Amino acid sequence: MTELLHTVASWQGLLLIVLVFGFAPGFCLRLLVLAYPRNDPRRTELIAELYTVPRIQRPLWVAEQLETALFEGVPHRLAAVRQWATRPYRARAKVVGPVKIVSGEQAVKSYRCPGCNHKIRPGTAHIVARTSVADRQHWHTTCWSARARRH
Repeated sequence: MTELLHTVASWQGLLLIVLVFGFAPGFCLRLLVLAYPRNDPRRTELIAELYTVPRIQRPLWVAEQLETALFEGVPHRLAAVRQWATRPYRARAKVVGPVKIVSGEQAVKSYRCPGCNHKIRPGTAHIVARTSVADRQHWHTTCWSARARRH
């Protein structure tokens, strides 16, 4: 009994207790909710529900949620990723020539960005990409750099 008290009273024992019952359940659950798709309401519900569970039961409760996430969340998340990866991209035009960076002083006309479908106003620095010999697309600089990630 005294050995148990010395173990719990030591700084290593206290650190382990704080880790297992304090920090680890919240950290693990925040990683766990990433298994669910981004728009799934369970992502916010699980974090809120964690703080209603008594501290002594949190490690086991998080382990139960891990099992649920593996069987319910991961297949939906993989389906969402698969759907995102195979989606058609409306502005995915093959660039055939060099990409030109237009400074704000050079930009005197208004264009429509194919990435966000907003206007590029005169005086705004942007990028011009040739998609064929006769066709050019004018892109916002941020839209051009995010074109691979665009939904």
